[in-house]
Amino acid sequence: MKKIIIALTTNLFRAMKNNKLFLFLFFSSFSVYSLWLFAFFPGIMSFDSVSQWEQASTKIYNNAHPFLHTLLITLLKSVWDTPAFVALFQIIISSLIIAYSLVFFLKLGASKKKIFIVFFILLILPSVGIYNITLWKDVLFAQCITALSIIFIKDFLNQTKITNTKIILVAVLTLLISNMRHNGIIYLPIVPLIYFSFRIINVKKLALMTISIIIFYITLNVIVFNVLHVTSTSDSLPREFVKLQIIGNALRMGYAPSKEESDTIEKLMPLEEFRKRYNCSAIDYLRIDNSPMNEKLFYDKKFISEFDKISNAIIMNNLQFAISDRICLFSSLTGLSNPRWQFLYHNDIDENIFGIKQSSNNSLRNVLNSYLVWSTKYPQRFILWSHFFYILIYIYFFIKSFYTKNYALLGFIIIITINVPALFIFGIARDFRYLYMINFALPFIFLVDDIGNRKKYWSISRDYIKSLF
Repeated sequence: MKKIIIALTTNLFRAMKNNKLFLFLFFSSFSVYSLWLFAFFPGIMSFDSVSQWEQASTKIYNNAHPFLHTLLITLLKSVWDTPAFVALFQIIISSLIIAYSLVFFLKLGASKKKIFIVFFILLILPSVGIYNITLWKDVLFAQCITALSIIFIKDFLNQTKITNTKIILVAVLTLLISNMRHNGIIYLPIVPLIYFSFRIINVKKLALMTISIIIFYITLNVIVFNVLHVTSTSDSLPREFVKLQIIGNALRMGYAPSKEESDTIEKLMPLEEFRKRYNCSAIDYLRIDNSPMNEKLFYDKKFISEFDKISNAIIMNNLQFAISDRICLFSSLTGLSNPRWQFLYHNDIDENIFGIKQSSNNSLRNVLNSYLVWSTKYPQRFILWSHFFYILIYIYFFIKSFYTKNYALLGFIIIITINVPALFIFGIARDFRYLYMINFALPFIFLVDDIGNRKKYWSISRDYIKSLF
């Protein structure tokens, strides 16, 4: 770990010292994004953010939100006890990723014009501006995924220099991604397989990467987890919430449950309440506003077994209810449904016991709030806040990567979009932030395509490739 930190720090300072463009891009990004923090000081906190801030303050952790992210908040809070420092950290990470990536693509021969167009887009995207100062795990999750995708491209082009230290670095980044959000666990097996499938590493290095990931994962999720006395939430909750959504849809669509099914469902909530409260865009409608749902039952193994039996039967015998619910929720998540059913951003600090409030209103906040509101109107909403539009672009480049044999582009897309099908199946809410990684990483795809279109950069000598790094 010490070697990795030293290597990262050395490379970063070397880049800053020897590259004026890097410094220009970094400080320009930092300055623009800091305006958002100044306007909404000390940042933006939703109910989820406040919950994690409370854990960081009391040092009493639970895993409802991945505790690794809460630990990071605790660490930053110990340096400066304000949400502004977490927001500042996220701004720095975004600025570093942008500056490093654009300099990297420029060295590979990407068009300078496209470099600065991408840079401008990243600076004006309302999602990036507001998310940088929002204390959500999804922000760092997206940043880590984007960083991994850029590292993958570099490793793909520079296969002769994949050292053991670099492999461990990728393993650490993979661990961060898998523990920054619960559904990030899919990256644990996928990343080593991608590196092996794209012939970046051989069997021995695949073994090293896999073993490193396993050791790091056990250390964090078993040893550290127990040392800090982290309270584990029910592992069944996310799975059962998906089933609850589908059952709600089935009841709303007129499904008549058997007596056994009714008796089990009624233990959770009256059938009529299920029908009345169900909304495909989020599980929250079944849980909030004085909901009679008895969620404590999901910590009862006997009930979970009973519920799994009847819910699995309902789903398997009535797949149309499951499919229609998933399509409806995914439509809300990607922006295809009525705009009222998609949650885009938060711009305030929710009520909390710490007395944390945003500073008094200012003219810059009014301007940025007006910009946010404008960005949510059509037709610009379709470009600025539509995951459906972004997914179409990724699909286009995915197909193009095959017939142009741009395998760096293919790997980039796979790493960024791994979570998309997972959220279609297991998603339980319509928040834009859940797919923020495809939004933040999207501008870079045009540069990956650009260097791929320049055939010589995929067939030039290894000596030239080495000189780039």
